[in-house]
Amino acid sequence: MLLCLQRVIEGGGTDNITKMILGALTNEGGLTPRQIRDQFMAFGADGASVLQRKRNGVTNKLQVSHAPHMQGMHCVTHRSNLAVQISIRPGDGG
Repeated sequence: MLLCLQRVIEGGGTDNITKMILGALTNEGGLTPRQIRDQFMAFGADGASVLQRKRNGVTNKLQVSHAPHMQGMHCVTHRSNLAVQISIRPGDGG
């Protein structure tokens, strides 16, 4: 479910993006911290390291501090696009 689109103006670091996502879940989605903890089950994002980093990425911060049952995943559409781009590169057997 897409809750909202927001422009990142305070920096693209993990802390700010995590804060923005939690703000969207509470302000736009109407969820309480308890509902986020109990009901936020999946987070899909592109492969940017700030989002997917194992120890300090946004996905990890959300899991550790706010939604322990949540599963992070690389967005299927972004992953498919990467596969197509790699397969049509000259010299890569595509």
